[in-house]
Amino acid sequence: MMPSLPIWQFDVLLLVLVVLFAVVALSIRNLMGAAVVFGAYSFMMCLIWAGMGAVDVAFTEAAVGAGVSTVFVVSTLYNTGATMQRRTGGMAFKLFIGVVVTIAGVFLLSALPDFPKWGAPDSPDTAKVAPYYILNTIEPSGKELNVARAFLSETRKRYQANAKAADKLLAVGMLKLPVGMAKPETAAWTVLGQALLNLSETITRN
Repeated sequence: MMPSLPIWQFDVLLLVLVVLFAVVALSIRNLMGAAVVFGAYSFMMCLIWAGMGAVDVAFTEAAVGAGVSTVFVVSTLYNTGATMQRRTGGMAFKLFIGVVVTIAGVFLLSALPDFPKWGAPDSPDTAKVAPYYILNTIEPSGKELNVARAFLSETRKRYQANAKAADKLLAVGMLKLPVGMAKPETAAWTVLGQALLNLSETITRN
């Protein structure tokens, strides 16, 4: 059996790097260096979004945050100046901002225990949103059902002949495997679900 991927270890490392880059970008005196560090911060956020499965958000972060925004800031600094002048005083304002940010952070962190666990079957999106779309979706035609059944049968045979491929596929993700269902069967239904969810993209590309 293939071991689970160490996704949480990578997440912790990326979160540490994000905080580090954020602190460096705010404290560095050279604005050009701050723009480069902020671009690295956006790239780390891109990896975090990709690790969470939000590939569309990751692409947007990479294109806008790490790409276009960094180019705009560097271009602006090239035409103005890259050195920030130190202001005298203002310590009271900095302390006030620090207190406000700390209180807001504590408030947000206090709400974390109210969130459902990752992949919980009783989460609002699984218990309320998903059933709504399932009940109100368009009924498939007989031809569409036949295509789906043929695809499922072909995929099932492929994973029954290659159990390691099924283990590799099912090792990715957060949800627990269904009890009582064979891994080739689960892998086949997983691939069918991916094909249906990406159907509009497949049609658009083809």
